[in-house]
Order: sequence, then structure tokens, then C-alpha cells
Amino acid sequence: MAGADLLALSVVEREMDDVARALERLDDGTYGTCAACGAMLADEQLGGSPAARFCVAHAPAG
Repeated sequence: MAGADLLALSVVEREMDDVARALERLDDGTYGTCAACGAMLADEQLGGSPAARFCVAHAPAG
């Protein structure tokens, strides 16, 4: 595989992992809450990134 193909595959795999974790949080009732502090995530934050796990205060820099 070419380098660009590997990079694209890596991005897709990471997104699929994020979706799988979001579905697990839906099942266990923790979807929409911060994994660090338990605060509710803003609708705008979930709208922009449905797989978000952290509130703005605890979101990793990046």
C-alpha cells in the first residue's frame, strides 16, 4: 500500500473506533457526558463531533 493509502486507512479505522465507543456509551447510558468529570456535553459539541467523549474543559489539545 502507498503511504497515502495507509494514512487514509488509519484515519478511517480511528473514526470507526470512535463510533464503536460512542455506541457503547449509548448502550451503557453515558453518551453525552464527559468521560473525565461526568458533565453533560453541549449539543453544539456533539453536533460537531458525535463521538466526543470530553467536555470543552477536559478535551485533549490537538
